[in-house]
Formats: sequence, structure tokens, C-alpha cells
Amino acid sequence: MKRSLFIMLLPAIAALAACGSEISTPATPPGQPPITAVVQTVQPEPISEHYTTTGTLIADERVDIAARVMGFIHTIHVKEGQRVTKGQLLLTIDPTETQTQVSEAQARQSQAQARYAEAEADYQRFKALFEQQLVAIDHFRKIELAYRLAGQELHAAQSLADRSQVQLDYTSIRAPVSGIVVGKYKEAGDMATPGTPLLTVENTRQIMVRTYVKEDRIRDITLGDNVELEVEAARLHGHGTVTQVVPSGDPVTFSYLVKITPESTTGLSPGMFARVIFTTGSSAALTIPQTALVHRADLTGVYSIDRDNIAHYRMVRTGRSIDDRIEVLSGITAGDRIIVHSTLPIHSGDRIEAQPPASKSMPAAAGR
Repeated sequence: MKRSLFIMLLPAIAALAACGSEISTPATPPGQPPITAVVQTVQPEPISEHYTTTGTLIADERVDIAARVMGFIHTIHVKEGQRVTKGQLLLTIDPTETQTQVSEAQARQSQAQARYAEAEADYQRFKALFEQQLVAIDHFRKIELAYRLAGQELHAAQSLADRSQVQLDYTSIRAPVSGIVVGKYKEAGDMATPGTPLLTVENTRQIMVRTYVKEDRIRDITLGDNVELEVEAARLHGHGTVTQVVPSGDPVTFSYLVKITPESTTGLSPGMFARVIFTTGSSAALTIPQTALVHRADLTGVYSIDRDNIAHYRMVRTGRSIDDRIEVLSGITAGDRIIVHSTLPIHSGDRIEAQPPASKSMPAAAGR
């Protein structure tokens, strides 16, 4: 029984011996030429440090439209979602009462105008008589005073008529900006009161990203900074510029409002979710090409070569992806030579004929 068990264990022992020989002895048979491979020396590279926040697309020009006179809403000429142009009629308030006030003011103005004309005629006539010393000075002074009072009365009547006309103009509410009607809060027949919003218009051509930055990061962000923007709903992966940093933070969330203007607003709409990626500095890190990684089951490693150009498999721990490169946190150090590419499979112990890379791939941006 023991002899049979020993015979069964012989193949397993032989296999283990073979595995151990791959690591400890060269895999390239004697007399065979070495394997040609592209080899790169690992050196620290400066990479950008990033800080990512989430935000919302907003219309930078958003206007809540309210009435300036009280009255019943006669007609609403627009609907939600409708695009309007600056100066377009949006809403009409019943002008009946205001028109009556205008008529009364105009009548008073006409009466004041007539009295002023009569007083002016008397003044000019008595002035000539006074200069000829044909009337007493006291009588002339009374005519002059009546003339001045008539002028003041006419001025007050004109002002009242102008104000009444302005009030009448306020019954026709027009768009202060071009944009889209995004809010409608009243219906025809409702009472409009001064200061109460009736409609909201957004200028969708001036879209910005509103985000909030933590207090320990706000010092790294300044006006004019270029940032990366990602808006999945619009399939946008572009850039923007920091155009506003509010220096006063929220005492509840301890965050600061930052606004970014996108380079392109194609496909963007207010309310969309956005991701903002700020560049906050740079640091040195070991990066290698993605092609240098070798995956064995759940292990990740690289092939390094020693002074004798013999390949050795070394496990590594990776970090951020940087375009076509990847950060290595442990497993190799600066100055190590690693195999980036080879035309034949590499095994530990293979002799390598090292060739330099044709062009060095430099990291463009750090991962997130």
C-alpha cells in the first residue's frame, strides 16, 4: 500500500520540480538565441492630481417675471417649454381700470393745458401794460403768480398722465431676455400682485455648471482654471473654465459655490447631472505602459530583467490608470528594467535581447 502511494506521488513531485526549475534556471535552451523584447527603464513621472465633484447644469440667465401692477390676468400668451425672444408679449393683465386712470389723467392734463394757455396770455398782456406803467405792480404780481401756478399745475398733470401711461404699459408683460419658458405659476383669471412670480424664463444659450467644493479644496481653485467636464446625458466629455468662485461658504455643508462655463453647450440642457474634474497639482509616480502588465489568474505582474538580461516575473500592485499607462504602487522601483513588448511569450529565466522603445509614452492626466 505504501509503495503504491509513493508511485502515485512521483508525477506530482516531478511537476513541482519542473515549476521550480522555470524560476531558478534559464528557460531559453542552451544554444538558442535570446528573445528580442522592448525594454524600458522605470522612472518617476510627474502626473496631475485631480479632485472630482458633482454638479448641475443651470441657465446663467434665469428671470422670474412678476407683475408691477395689480389686476386680473386677462391672457397668457405662452406655454411652458416655449422658446421666446426678448420683447415678446408673454402675458396681459386686464387693462380696464388702468385705461380709466389714463383717460382721467389725460383729461386733467388737457384742462391744465387750457388754464396754462389762458394764464400765459394774461401774463404777456399785463407784462406789456406793466412795462408801460399802465397797471399797478400789485395787480401784475397777482397775474404773474397765477401764471406760475398754472405752469406747475400743468407739469403735475403731465407727470400724472405719464405715470398712468406707464402703468398701462405694465399691463402688457414682455420677455426681458430670449430663452425658454420653464415655469408658469398662474392662469388666466387669477389675480396678479406686484412681486409675485408669474412666469420663469431661462436663457439656455448661457448654460453653466454649478458645483460645490469642500472647504479644504477651495484654495486649489481659482478663476480661469481649466477643468474637465462629463455630462453623461449629453454624452459630453469636454472642458470648461471656472468663471465664478463664491468666497463665502455654506455654514451647514462647509462647501463653496463654484460655477464653470463649458466650452461647448451642444446638447446641454439645464437640470442635467455633471461631473467636474479639477486639476489641483502634480506629484511624481512610477508609471509603466499597460502593455507591460502580465496577468496570471488573479495576480498582476511584470517581467523585469537583471544585469545578465534574464527575465524574472514580479508581482506588482497598481493604482490609477493614466491614458495608456498605469501607476505602480509597489513591486518595482525606479531604475528597474521591465519588458514592455515582445513578439514571443516570455517566461522567467528567458534570456532577453533588450531593445529601447521607439517612442516613450508620457502620462497626460492622472486617473480619478
